[in-house]
Amino acid sequence: MRKAFSQAELAFTEIHMPLERALRHFESGKSDCIYTMADAIANRAHLKSDQLLSSYPFNSANLHLFTLQTKPKISNLQQVAANNHLIVGLNGYLGYYSDEIIREEVYGRLVLVTDEERALNMLRQNRVDVLIGFMPDYTRHLNELHYDKSFSLGETLDGLTCRTSDLGIATINALSLVFKDMHKDGLLEKILGDEFIDFTYTPKHPYDWLSQDLSSQ
Repeated sequence: MRKAFSQAELAFTEIHMPLERALRHFESGKSDCIYTMADAIANRAHLKSDQLLSSYPFNSANLHLFTLQTKPKISNLQQVAANNHLIVGLNGYLGYYSDEIIREEVYGRLVLVTDEERALNMLRQNRVDVLIGFMPDYTRHLNELHYDKSFSLGETLDGLTCRTSDLGIATINALSLVFKDMHKDGLLEKILGDEFIDFTYTPKHPYDWLSQDLSSQ
């Protein structure tokens, strides 16, 4: 991200905090932008979709169900329901979790924690049976986790999301052009290495960056 901001000749201050707190910080206007999260923010209804603008992506992410390698892989939600599995997820990601996870087959069997390390520790300690999370976030933990690559609960694109202020629009437009060139030139894959998941960018939502947004500057 620093390389992209540098190429776009943009200055920024980066603040790290737990996911749910970061979302509230952004939604309240205390921060101008947030990494990824456009789909989750839109589903939370605190901001309207026309108040958001999401950049050209720098990566893709797929939602999976992980188990310890000593346990069977999860290949469908029926398997979760049949075994009455307890699932751990991250507070702030509810906008990405499907109705089947939140309300239907495994209602009441989803536990939310603040960060990935807490989720991993609950799984390691057998306090939960399954971890719901995104690849490539857990790439470095595949020495102890596994998952069924053919069974995905959804895909999202990772970029920067800003409010549609003059600053936000200018930031997204500048960064999007940089990310687009870095993707085309193979620099994103080179920088992210094993955590890079290739993607095709096709805008689907009102907040997705389009080249004509440049006229808003």
